[in-house]
Amino acid sequence: MSFISRLLRRNKTNNTGSVANDFAVQSQRSMRKITLLIVVAIIMFSVFFLYGLRSSIQSGQQLTAIKDVYFPVLEEIDATIVNIDRIEGFMIQAVMTGEAEEISKAHEAYAHAENLLNQIRERYPDQNDVIVALQNKFKDYFSFAEKTTQMQLDNAGKDEQGLAVQMNQLLRDLREDIVVFRAVSYQNFLTTLNKSRRTSELNFYASIGVGAINLLFMAILVFFIRLLNKHNHSVSDSLDQVATLLNNCGQGFFSFGSDLKIVGEYSQACLSLLGQIPTGLYADKVLFPFAENSYKSLTENNYKRKLMRSCLDDALQAKGTPLEAIFLDLIPSELNINDKVLKAQYIPIKTGFMVVLSDITAEMELKKNAELENKHTAMILAAVTDGPEFITIIEDFVSFCNAGPEPWLTQDVASLYRAIHTYKGSFNQFRFTHVPAELHSIESTLQDLNCMNDLLGDPSADGIVQLVFTSHWKALINKDILVVTSALGEDFFSRGGIIPIQIEQARAFEQLAYDLLNTKQVKLEHAPVLNDLAQVRYVSLHKELTDFGKLVQQVAQKLEKELLPLEINGEDVRLDPDIYRQFLLTLGHVMRNAIDHGIEDPDTRYEKGKNEAGTIRCKTQLVADEFELIIEDDGAGINEAALRFRASKTLNTDIDSLKLADLVFADGISSRETATDLSGRGVGMAAVHSEVLRLGGAISVETTPDLGTQFIFRIPLLKDIAA
Repeated sequence: MSFISRLLRRNKTNNTGSVANDFAVQSQRSMRKITLLIVVAIIMFSVFFLYGLRSSIQSGQQLTAIKDVYFPVLEEIDATIVNIDRIEGFMIQAVMTGEAEEISKAHEAYAHAENLLNQIRERYPDQNDVIVALQNKFKDYFSFAEKTTQMQLDNAGKDEQGLAVQMNQLLRDLREDIVVFRAVSYQNFLTTLNKSRRTSELNFYASIGVGAINLLFMAILVFFIRLLNKHNHSVSDSLDQVATLLNNCGQGFFSFGSDLKIVGEYSQACLSLLGQIPTGLYADKVLFPFAENSYKSLTENNYKRKLMRSCLDDALQAKGTPLEAIFLDLIPSELNINDKVLKAQYIPIKTGFMVVLSDITAEMELKKNAELENKHTAMILAAVTDGPEFITIIEDFVSFCNAGPEPWLTQDVASLYRAIHTYKGSFNQFRFTHVPAELHSIESTLQDLNCMNDLLGDPSADGIVQLVFTSHWKALINKDILVVTSALGEDFFSRGGIIPIQIEQARAFEQLAYDLLNTKQVKLEHAPVLNDLAQVRYVSLHKELTDFGKLVQQVAQKLEKELLPLEINGEDVRLDPDIYRQFLLTLGHVMRNAIDHGIEDPDTRYEKGKNEAGTIRCKTQLVADEFELIIEDDGAGINEAALRFRASKTLNTDIDSLKLADLVFADGISSRETATDLSGRGVGMAAVHSEVLRLGGAISVETTPDLGTQFIFRIPLLKDIAA
């Protein structure tokens, strides 16, 4: 039994060892198979990967050529054609309207088109010679078109040599060459696109092979997925932290699609900045809300909504190009919502656009206060340096307010309108704050009334009282005066005059001097003294003109133009301020118009070969019992054609029979389409003309294109005391 037992025990042991050996062998075989499969998979993966990589590189190169060469080239060719059409339109508009500015616009379009062709050359070196030939042909056409258009302008639209036909032929040839070039470029684009398509097909089959091999490595993906799952919570926590930061940074964030409807999440700051939940609303209505009972808010924000929609449409069409950012920058960025001033930034995103809102109310308030402080400082400086004139304009305006509507009942409304315009200019000159703002508002209200000319015909004068004389003028001017008295003392106005005697005494001295001079028994050495005494109240014309030096520099700075110091030459004249004060005040309109309409900006003057800083000169001289005043500038001159065109829409008379001076000084005529706080209403020059006629004088105007304009005044020497 022991033998059998030992035999069975040995067999059992052998069987167990055999199973273990078989398992080990099978394991080794499986490992070898797996290793072999892995090696084969790696080899196949490497082959397919290298092939796919090579094909992808080729496809990428082809797609890059399409993206970086053909797409931009085709867009730039189309843009060049558009600019050529614009050049043609500007040239035609210049001939039809007689406005030389249209040629300048054509220059800008030409420069843009030339820049586009240069970009095409850089992107498309294979066609360099063709593009250079197109540029030369384009340059020849533009030079000939500019010369022909200028000749037609000089000849009042006549084309005696048939140059326009030649110009059109050059244009047709140029367009045909560009169209041919575009067709060739488009054919090259199609060829490259076909190559890319074939490469993509090969990549597709290669991808199938690579995908089959990738199945062998799915276990690795499972492993990484497990790792990613472990990190999900940390990622979620990070997102929560980002959301917390955005909600507590004080800025508003929301996004909207091409239909302007706000979708998705928004930051909590939107609730305080906008006063409502933005989701589901339309962005233009949220950013530019209509204020209740405010016609101005309705008009302005309605315009801004339309502008926003238009700019967003253009940005969507230009998506992915530099033009996209330009169109977004055109959307108004400063918003007024819930008594807050917000700054908006518009950012393109994949699903539409994102808006970032920042509260700049405090910043704008500081800026406003700083500007007001600067204006107050300038007004105090003006009061110190030009005390008599400063006091005079205040006294005149107080007299105007005290007189009320009665003096105006027998005059036409244009006289009152011009008086308001002149006072506004004078107060602006001395940097007043409250009074000129109210005058500007009254002026705008009067201008917008259809029944303005009928108001003064009403014996009750209710219309005028309500529109002009019910304003709290004295309270407003006292606010401005308070700035001066707070800085210079309460007695500034009592000691600010230059005549240390009562005005009645001055008039008595004048009368005495005239009486003594008329006796003809005055000693020769006493005559000059008596003549000076007879003019003790009189003001120097040169001094009055010099006082406009600050005004013209302020206007030039506001219009971003450069201006040399005001030049005053010739023989000085002393004038009775009671007679000539209003005339002297209206001269500010002439100088403002010279800067606004005449003097060009520095770049334009440089292109014309002029000094970048403009010049305004005043020349005076005595001629018998009159004095002559010439105010001239070296600007662009008066565009008489444009002025006549405006007059034809306003005046009910034969425009061709009017002289240039008649057009310049006509009431309500301006070469500017829209009014600003400086000019554009056609009132200022009419006020000048009215004062000259009141004094019995005359005005003539001489202008030369690109050389400047002269206003020549001939005014009688008047006195209110008989000599």
